[in-house]
Order: sequence, then C-alpha cells, then structure tokens
Amino acid sequence: MSDITERKKLEDVLVLGKKEWEETFDLINDAITIHDKDFNILRANKAATEMLGQSFKDIIGQKCHQMYHGSASPPEGCASCLAFQTGMPSTIETFEPQLNKFLEIKAFPQVDENNQFFRLVHVIRDITERKRKEEELEKSLNSLQAVSDSINAGVYVADMESYEVLLINKYTRDTFGDIRGKKCWETIQKGQTGPCSFCSNSKLIGTDGTLSDTYIWEFQNSVNSRWYECHDKAIRWIDGRLVKLEIAIDITDRKKMEYELLKLQKLESVGTLAAGIAHDFNNLLQAIMGNISLAKSYLKPDDTIFEMLNNAEEASVEAKELSFRLLTFSKGGAPVRRTASVENILRRSVGLSLSGSNASCALVLPDDLYPVEIDEGQVIQVFNNILINAREAMPRGGTVTIRATNIFISEGDPIPLKAGDYVRVSLQDSGIGIPKENLSKIFDPYFTTKDMPDQRGSGLGLSISLSIMKKHGGHISVESQEGTGSTFHVFFPALRETPAAEKAQEVQLKDLSQKRLLFMDDDERIRILMTAMMDLLGYAVACVKDGEEAIALYRQAKESGKTFSAVILDLTIPGSMGGNEVLKRLLEIDPRVKAIISSGYADDPIMKEYREYGFVDAIAKPYKMEQLKELLDALFSSSAGNQ
Repeated sequence: MSDITERKKLEDVLVLGKKEWEETFDLINDAITIHDKDFNILRANKAATEMLGQSFKDIIGQKCHQMYHGSASPPEGCASCLAFQTGMPSTIETFEPQLNKFLEIKAFPQVDENNQFFRLVHVIRDITERKRKEEELEKSLNSLQAVSDSINAGVYVADMESYEVLLINKYTRDTFGDIRGKKCWETIQKGQTGPCSFCSNSKLIGTDGTLSDTYIWEFQNSVNSRWYECHDKAIRWIDGRLVKLEIAIDITDRKKMEYELLKLQKLESVGTLAAGIAHDFNNLLQAIMGNISLAKSYLKPDDTIFEMLNNAEEASVEAKELSFRLLTFSKGGAPVRRTASVENILRRSVGLSLSGSNASCALVLPDDLYPVEIDEGQVIQVFNNILINAREAMPRGGTVTIRATNIFISEGDPIPLKAGDYVRVSLQDSGIGIPKENLSKIFDPYFTTKDMPDQRGSGLGLSISLSIMKKHGGHISVESQEGTGSTFHVFFPALRETPAAEKAQEVQLKDLSQKRLLFMDDDERIRILMTAMMDLLGYAVACVKDGEEAIALYRQAKESGKTFSAVILDLTIPGSMGGNEVLKRLLEIDPRVKAIISSGYADDPIMKEYREYGFVDAIAKPYKMEQLKELLDALFSSSAGNQ
C-alpha cells in the first residue's frame, strides 16, 4: 500500500485553483469565449451567457459565428479569421442585428508545442453606449461646424496643451487651408519654432484654475499681413478636454482708417505751432508785396530798378508759398473754393511741374467729368507735389499717365470718405516705385528719401497734399511696387450739376473814379498801401482802422446818397469787430452791400464758405496789386453786366 498524501494535496490545490480561476473568469465584465480551430465554443464566462442570452449548456459546442453573427460560416473580416490568417491578435468593431448591439471583438490565437494553431480566445465588449455617445458627439460637431461656417470671421478650436487644431470654419479654411490636426502656431503663423510668444492661453485661465472671461486683443497675422480683432475663450470641449475657442474678425480696413486719422492728428499738432507764425507773417508780406508791386507800376520793364524789384517780388512769392505751407498744416488753412474744371487744373499743373524735364505726360480725360469746388492754388500744389515726385522717380525719363473718371463711393467702402459722387484722378508714373517698408510712411511729416546731393526734400510735400485734400473733403491714396512705378489716386467731391456757363462780357469801365471803396484794416502800413494802390488803379477809396469807423462811414455815405460800391473787410481786428460782424451791421443799413472778406490767416470757415456769410468774394493775404485789380474788375464787370 503506497502513501498518496502528497498526491492528494496536489489534487486539492488543483481543484482549488480551478475553482478560483472559474470564479475569476466569471467575474470579468467583458464576454470571454474559448474556441477550437474549427470555431467551436469550448468555454464561456458568465458575461458571455448574459450577452448571448443563453445558458452554458446551449453555448458550448456552438460555432462562434453562429452565436455572434448569426451566420452559417465565418463572415468576411471576422476577428477569428484574421487572427488565424495573420497569427496575430485581431480586433474588429461590428453591429450585430440579432443582438442589437455594437460589439468590439478581440481574437487572440494560441499555438501548441508544434507551433500549430489549436485554440482562440475571444474577448467581446459591448460598445453600444460608446457608439451612441460618439454619434451624439458627431452630431454636435456637425452642428457646431454648420454654425461656425456661417460666421464671416475666422473661427478655430485648439487644444490648450498640445496646440492641436480640432475645428476650423470655412472662413479659416479659405484663409489658411485645412489645418485640422496640425499645431496652430505652425500654420496660423509663420516662422515659429514653438508656441507664439503672444499666445493668449495664459490669459484665459485664472491663477485659481477658473476659466476667465473672453479676452479681446488685436494682432497682425504674419501669413497674410491682415489685422484681426481676436475674441478668445477657454471652454470644455465635447470630450472634456480644455480648449481655446477663437473668433478672429478682420479689421484691416478699420486699422487703415485709424492710421489715416493718426496721420491727420500729426499734421494738426504740427500745424498748431505753425499757424500762429503764419498769420503775422502774411500781414507783413502784404505790406512788402503790395509796396513792391506798387513801386513796379511806376517803372518801365527795362529799368534796372524794375528788375531788382521783380527779384524781390519773386522772393516774396516764395515766402508766401512757405507761409502757405505752414497754414496748410494748421487747423485752419481752409481752402477758398470756387467751381472749377479738373481738366484745366491738371493741364496747368503738368505745364508747371514737367516743363523742361525728360518726363512726358499722357492725359486720359473724359468729356463728362463732373465739376468740382476747389481752391485752385491749393489743388495745383497737390498735383505739383505728386508730379515732381514722379519726375524724380524717373531720372532717365518716362511717362506719367493721368486718368480721371467720375465714381460713386458707397457706405462701407475702405476709402475713408463719405458716400457720394467723386472725381478720381489717378497719376501713374513708370519710375522706381516705393519700397514696401516706406509705403505707409510717405504721408508722414518730414519723411523723405531724397538724400542725394542734387535732390532737396523737406518731407512736407505729400503731407501738405494730404492735408489739403482732407480740407477739401477728399483723399489721397497710393499703390506702388518697387521697380514698377507708383500710382497716386486723388479724390475730389463732385458737383453733379454743371453750373450754366458764364458768358464772357467785356464791360468798359470808363470812369472808375465813380466806384467808391471802403477798406478796413487795423495795420496802418496796409491802409497807406491800399490808398496808393486804389489811386493808381483809378478807384476812390476810404480807409478805416476798425469796425466802428467802417459802420459809421458807410451809414454816412448811404444817407448822403453816395453809397460805397464795395467794401473790403479784414477778417480779424484785435479789440474790435471783425469783418463778419461788421458785415452783419452793414447789411442792416444796406441789404445790397457788396463785401469782400480778406485775411492773412484762413482759420475761419468764412474764408472757405464766404458766400454763406453774405460776402461776394474773398482774397487771401498777401496779394499783389494785379490780383486785387482782377478781383475788382471781375466784380464790377459782373455788376455792370447784370444791370
């Protein structure tokens, strides 16, 4: 009789191990079935019976494809077949109608000591709930995509840790391409080797971990050079992770308008200082220029002194031009506007600016251009500044092509002008062009690239031109590409209805002494000068120093039946009534009074809109005797012609 104690102990251990294995096998939540190489089920755990809705007895010996797929033979692409074919574990996801479930089936092949397949282990997981959530997630994403695609701004969502772009809208895709799955800093910016230094992520989460309010900021994109206003918010994504939602609104046109306003503010700040100097300077120039022109009238052109005076007068005209430039910077410097033809102004400017140069000009002007209301002297300076720049940009010669057309600017147009009719004049040269880095600076005061010995550039020409056009209610813009030339576009508010053509009238004024003038100016030197000028021109004149004297003298003349034919009133009289107030009083005395306003400082709208204040004309100081004669002759010729 042999001792089997050890064997019994071993058998007890095996029985206990089998029992524990079976209990563990049944505790696993995923369904597990074991198959032979013919797909017969050899064993199944409790989760498998529950999933299949059958007992162990009914399951054992059944084909796995019959139990799970309801088919007589293994379906194409089943996990078991794939595992046998490849010798590697295989996983599939499938919807099984007979079970009405989505299943994830994993098949693990096992081999014997001869490396032959003899068994398969299936692990089957019910993923129906996961699939349902994925479908809901996809629907949510589709809805979010549809909403974001309807927004006329860039929209994207990026993981705040990995920077992976998860969603973009159509606007963003059209701008940057399909960047989903890529890092935002690699695609929305260029030249980045890591997250952007200006990334807003740190602004979106508080120090305590709470999500901050929407962060709004502006930046210029390095890919397309456009400006954007970004609205950024940290949110929980549909899968629970923390993401940044950004809505980027293109504000490039707004930034351009802001820049235009900034340039105007710069001009005005410089002008505040310049205007005070120019006012007094013009009064001094009036005495100088007036006396020079008066002295010339007593000499013959071949007289040596005449030539000297002529040189002095030319220098005074240059001084007047300098004063004009200072006034143009000021908040004043208002244009004295009259209805004019753009074509005539252009032809005069071309003659002045391109004469004697190796540059030619081609004018392309339609016959139906709207008339404009402008200060001819100021506008000629605008065109002269542009044409001189064009000439210097073509040192070896070339052609300036000038085109003009009637256009309508609507609300929302990027050109910073009110909606309405305009005349656009485009001056295109074939010169060297403007470097991209200088293009935004050319209208800045004192910016110049003229550093050659034979070139003189103050950097004020285009600044002054822009200021002049703004004061006319117009605008200047520029397009240029280095090496291919530049095109300046000048916009003038248009008059839709062309005034009736004025008929030329030659009225012989036989006795100018019958035309009596009243002249008011606080500067005694100018009053003495005016007396001499009027005497030489044949007009009778009475000069007064202030408004009280002017009103008293006009009333006395009216009552005596010797009314003044016209009055010339200085706009500003220190310590007394200025020209505007005096005219109001004169109109009470004589509603038919003909008044001319004069000033050395056109900071008052009266110089620009003189007719609205009751004046028949305006003359800016300093002026020569010839200019005054032309104004008076035109005034009295018109009066005579209307009688």
